[in-house]
Amino acid sequence: MKLSMKEQSIKDNLIQVSQSLFQQYGFVKTTMEDIAKTARKSKSTLYQFFKNKEEVLHGVITKEIYELHYVVVKESSKGRNSAEKLRLYLKTILTETKKKLLIYSLIKGELDVIPFNTAIVKKKLDTLDMEEVTGILRNGIILKEFSSSYYEYVSSIAYYLVNATRGLMLQLVFSDDLSNVDNDNNFDVFIDILLKGLES
Repeated sequence: MKLSMKEQSIKDNLIQVSQSLFQQYGFVKTTMEDIAKTARKSKSTLYQFFKNKEEVLHGVITKEIYELHYVVVKESSKGRNSAEKLRLYLKTILTETKKKLLIYSLIKGELDVIPFNTAIVKKKLDTLDMEEVTGILRNGIILKEFSSSYYEYVSSIAYYLVNATRGLMLQLVFSDDLSNVDNDNNFDVFIDILLKGLES
């Protein structure tokens, strides 16, 4: 059911309040009552929009995905050519993910108890990233910055790139040893190898 502008504004506010509470106290310690009270709404109003705390978390994560995507696209647009745009896009995804993990450090420790379907998050991220990376690759081929022989494989290349980056993001989320992932030099080498292959 489509929400009115007023209803959407209330829902957005509830998500924003929840976002702040999850960052401060984590998912487990934050209650629906905390969210309603902080948002200065009744619990019944909160339950009009979200049937449980997991739905609230889904709303928060969706908001975070779009915020992340906005920052990444904005940063990549600063590139002077397609190769630089692609480098900025992929690097910014990891940089911004690291920032988000610092903000949500409490939730990172609760991942084993949060009943949340990560496949939903991955699908949203993949859709946004596939569109952007495919666009950068196609543009690079049209401008003859990347080899035209890759044109028919653009979707596949974008798919592998997005999933390789997603794998690195997951390492940031789930691993305690980040020596290989949380290293700008290692990532630059990976991007250099990739871009040299595209240009040949």
